[in-house]
Amino acid sequence: MRPLLAFVLTLTALHAELSPDHYRRLQAEAPEALQIMVEKVESKVTPGKDGTDTEVTAIAKVKGVTRSASGLKVDATITIHYHVIQHVIPLPGPSPVPVLTQGQATVAFLQKDQAGQYAPAARGMSFTQL
Repeated sequence: MRPLLAFVLTLTALHAELSPDHYRRLQAEAPEALQIMVEKVESKVTPGKDGTDTEVTAIAKVKGVTRSASGLKVDATITIHYHVIQHVIPLPGPSPVPVLTQGQATVAFLQKDQAGQYAPAARGMSFTQL
């Protein structure tokens, strides 16, 4: 009985929300730490049997740079691309990345992909300062 209980507790811990310290570490390790103003957002929602997949593409203007591995400067325009999965039955796990909105001013912890677009680097806290 004890091995089964230990297994269940391990699975629960593996799928639990990340700690604030873990999110802080992800933010500190993000190659891009910026302040942005979202100028345009396009989202495409694809329904599935278990939930929805929202593909988000945002155009943002860089308003401040804390650090930038890709050499971004103030007034640069960037494209941020990512997916948000909403399950019909919520699953335990890290916070989902929020969908950005036009006109939103926010911090952004990002990483640049091979296509030259930026993606969230700190999961659900990619657009929140901790």
